[in-house]
Parts: sequence; structure tokens; C-alpha cells
Amino acid sequence: KADPTKVLELEQAAEKALKAAIALDGSEPPRTHDLVLLAQRVPVGVRIADLSVDLVALSAALPSARYPDPLEPPYEHPEVLRLHEAAEAILRAVTRYFQAQGVDISALEPR
Repeated sequence: KADPTKVLELEQAAEKALKAAIALDGSEPPRTHDLVLLAQRVPVGVRIADLSVDLVALSAALPSARYPDPLEPPYEHPEVLRLHEAAEAILRAVTRYFQAQGVDISALEPR
């Protein structure tokens, strides 16, 4: 069984990346955790629509991780891997967009 904190971190990484792309385009990111809505607002160059990621499942991870229901089963390892791949795909798409816009992303690289 997976630690709910890991799933929360995946959702948060995707959410913050999408909001950063919206902000880089000069718009105020909406105050929401809804990744589907955020993905609809990112600049076309981010190309989220080209990704085969389950934004609904990744969005649903936030409330279930922050406010776990004792009657709900914890995330199984394969589901966590699937959510990890989705978050990673979003981060890659946003990173490519930043690079295409001339943003120096060297400070964003893991150390």
C-alpha cells in the first residue's frame, strides 16, 4: 500500500506546473485544484491534449490523500505508478514549453 503523501505530492507537482505555465503566459492561474480545468487554461504550446494522462484520476488524488477515508482502500502500487507517470508527463510538457519560451530552467533541475 502506498503512503497517501506520495500521491498528494504527485497531484501538487502537476497542479503547480500547470499553474506556472498559465502564469508564464501572463494570465492569473485560477484558484482551483482541478487539473482538468487547469489543463484547459494552459497555453496551446504546452500540448497537454497530446498527452494520454488521466487528469481526472490525478485530480481525485488530492482530496483522497489530504483527507483519507478510513473506509476507502489505500492506493495500490500500480495505481501510484500510473499517477506518477501522468504527473511526470505534465512536468515534461511544461518544461518543454518553458524552454521554448526561452526560460532558463537550470534552477528547476533536481540537485
